[in-house]
Amino acid sequence: QKFNTLYHKHKKALQPEDQSILDVYYVETKLQENKTKEALEWALSDFKVLEYNQDLKCLLGQIYYEQKMYPQALQYFNKLDHQSNKQQFLPEWYKDGTLQTCQSVSVELLINALFRRGWLEAHHNNDPQRAVKSYEECFNLISSNVQAIAYQYHSGDKDGSTAATQSLSASSNASVHDGPDKLINLELYSYRAYQCIVQISRIMLQTGQLSPCLTNVRASLQLSSHLEDFFHRKMLFKLGLLTFHYLSPVDWHTINPKLFAASTLYAHANKNNDCYIPRSIDEEAILALMVHQRLCQLTLQRSIKHKHRRRAQELRLQKQKALTHQQTLQKLQLQQQQQQQQQHSAAQHTVVIREDLKEDQQSDDEGDIEESKTDALLSEDVSSLPSTSVTSAVSSFQPQVVNVKYILKDEEMEKIENENLLSLLFLTILLSVKREFYGLSRCILRSLNERQMDCRRWYKYALSLYGNNQLNECIRACHHSLQHDTTINTVSYRGGDTKVLRHYFILSSCLLAARSALLLHDDKSALSYGRAAVRLSLDKHYLNAVQQQYTQNNVELIHYILVDQRCLAYLLFSIACSQSAYSDTLCSFEDRKSLHKLAMKSVIRACILSPRNQTIVFNLALCRADLGDVDGALIDVRSLLQNLHPYHAESWHLLSLLLSSKRKWMESYRAIDQALRYCTFISSSSLNKFNCGNYHSLRVFYRYKLKLTKLKILMKQNRISSPLQIFNELSKMLDFNERFYKMAKLPNSHKLCPLFQPLSSKSNEEVLEILQEDSSNSAQFKRVGHNEHIMFSLLLLRLEYILTLTSFYLQESVAAHKYAFHCMEFALQFFGASIKNDYFQRYDFNRAIQAKILSDIYCKMGECCEVLQHSSLALSHYKTAITYNASHYKALIGQSRIYLLNNDLLQSKSFIDTALKINAYSHQ
Repeated sequence: QKFNTLYHKHKKALQPEDQSILDVYYVETKLQENKTKEALEWALSDFKVLEYNQDLKCLLGQIYYEQKMYPQALQYFNKLDHQSNKQQFLPEWYKDGTLQTCQSVSVELLINALFRRGWLEAHHNNDPQRAVKSYEECFNLISSNVQAIAYQYHSGDKDGSTAATQSLSASSNASVHDGPDKLINLELYSYRAYQCIVQISRIMLQTGQLSPCLTNVRASLQLSSHLEDFFHRKMLFKLGLLTFHYLSPVDWHTINPKLFAASTLYAHANKNNDCYIPRSIDEEAILALMVHQRLCQLTLQRSIKHKHRRRAQELRLQKQKALTHQQTLQKLQLQQQQQQQQQHSAAQHTVVIREDLKEDQQSDDEGDIEESKTDALLSEDVSSLPSTSVTSAVSSFQPQVVNVKYILKDEEMEKIENENLLSLLFLTILLSVKREFYGLSRCILRSLNERQMDCRRWYKYALSLYGNNQLNECIRACHHSLQHDTTINTVSYRGGDTKVLRHYFILSSCLLAARSALLLHDDKSALSYGRAAVRLSLDKHYLNAVQQQYTQNNVELIHYILVDQRCLAYLLFSIACSQSAYSDTLCSFEDRKSLHKLAMKSVIRACILSPRNQTIVFNLALCRADLGDVDGALIDVRSLLQNLHPYHAESWHLLSLLLSSKRKWMESYRAIDQALRYCTFISSSSLNKFNCGNYHSLRVFYRYKLKLTKLKILMKQNRISSPLQIFNELSKMLDFNERFYKMAKLPNSHKLCPLFQPLSSKSNEEVLEILQEDSSNSAQFKRVGHNEHIMFSLLLLRLEYILTLTSFYLQESVAAHKYAFHCMEFALQFFGASIKNDYFQRYDFNRAIQAKILSDIYCKMGECCEVLQHSSLALSHYKTAITYNASHYKALIGQSRIYLLNNDLLQSKSFIDTALKINAYSHQ
């Protein structure tokens, strides 16, 4: 009706050929009524109209396309001439808004026609170039129209409005200030724009044109501010997929970061802090996927929030209806009570008339009093009803606005959730490769906040914390994953058994918690988590599910892979038992021996399950060595080096130690040389690996450890020159400050040796300041930073170096006893101040570190005093060592030795018995 009135109003201004707009209107109405045949006959009735009317060509192509007559549809689509500058109608028609609605429909027809033409060119003509051209024309048409309307909208807001927009808003119902989404079908524009980019990318990727494909996707993101939100989200995900699957072959890590940071663009971005510029294509993928994941999360949160608001409004309306119904019922009850009272008073009045006037008067007065009392009581009851307070509270409450457009359907929310999980998966892969575990933990934490009862997300969060060296938080996250009320989301695992999947993630969480506890030296937690992992890995239902997924009868497509983790569970439990056996809190030798046997049983079961695993064979040799079976340990280590891994540095190190226990010094020396030779190879058997940056430093420290072992072997051969050379090298490698030592000659030789002496004129605070300056200027900390585990490893290496140097001075061939005592005085001052360092105050096991370090120092000082024949001072040092660590068997043996020299046999025997309960394997 609106079109007919406008058409007859301006009919005189139309040219004869422009009257074809009525034919377009008639064909569209027939198509809406599902009368396709009549619409087709009417459109084909006049051939002259088809020469200049673009809408009829679009409609004809659409009819043939829906009827799957693709050659005829492509014929009419190819006749479209939308790029000509001549207008079909007079300019006045566009200015006064007469053709506003009709023109928007015409643009939508043209957009659909161009897209379908591209699809037909690609799938039926097999002409990808023409298909890409049609898709680009469709996208450019959408872009130009959307940007033009957005420009009119913003210019109308800023400058008032132009004459055209004033006449447009005056003559039509659509206003410029209503927003672009009311002037055009923004949903159709967004959907077609997304489809165009997807089809163009698909064709370009098939022909190997990666850079133009990335350029198109990046350019399409500039249009996302004018279209709907889902277009921006989809384009970001598309960009993330492209950059993830087709990473650039350029090695971006070889670029000098100083030269890159000196560029004006990067400096400008960092100065303003307003944008982030990716320096490589993988960083662009990470950025796109992070933004896409955040958009998915915000979209889902907004939908849930508006759903809750709508539900709250519905409940509020129901409550208001119930309250009004209750109020009406109460009013009806009050009216009935009043009627009953009136009837009762009338009956009393008829009875009382037969009595005296006085009695009537009194009865009337009493009736009036009672009536007034009942009215007062009724008024009090009505005023005391809670409905009035509730209605006032409800009326004073201002409900929040509910936007129905933001509320998504369940199917659409499931699609967005799948996109979110996919982007999180790709982000996990990219950030794990780049070792960016902190950013990964933040991304997974945002995903975890959406579903806090999902054990799978808790496990992934624990993995990211493990990679970021946050081991305590990793154990807490694993503990959350093990709770009874945790579930698993089966959206990503279609057709999966929820019980089996939950069992798998709980088992993986136990294994990860046991590994983290081992690295933290938390023996109790490692034992408990390891025992739980062994029990979970032996579950029959889980083992059956693992075996069934590899059978040929299982034809169903599974979206997950279950792993038999019995081998790893036994291995971690064995390591936990061995580590607990050497704990300082364990004072009984029988308990230690039982733990060693339990570790041996566990590692044998692991070796039966996986006999070719080098880590298991290596730990089997360690367990045999702990139980004193040196020959069996030698057989295992040699088979490992011959058959599995000849370049395993830890195995060569263990072989050297086993040979030294048999006093085969030359073979042990050759084995330790092989260990130093192969120490540069990355090994998988060491559990003391945190991340790639710290791993290099730990391997360097392990090389220093091997050099110290080589020193001890040379000292057992009573050599002097070779150990001194290694001592001088290690003093520089371990970054000792030059103020801490000086080069002095040995008493019985002209050879120079490092002599450590305490800083006698310095107080503890001054020594602590010197240590902080030493650590800040250290080459090790400049390379890896102030990592607590790195500092702790370096501190223990320095302590072992000082103790080994002291043992070297105490040898009979060297006989530098005073040098040894000076070294231990320096060690007491140096390491006592190091423990008070701020970095070690934040470390979780500060007391255990202090007890271990100080007990070893005081025990060695007792040995020095004993050699210098100061037995009373040596006894006091041994006692001090026992106060720090009651299970320090060397200090107990030293006390027993002094009591034996003093002919105090009872005291000597008591201390020897105590030392035997702690470690009966010691030769001392």
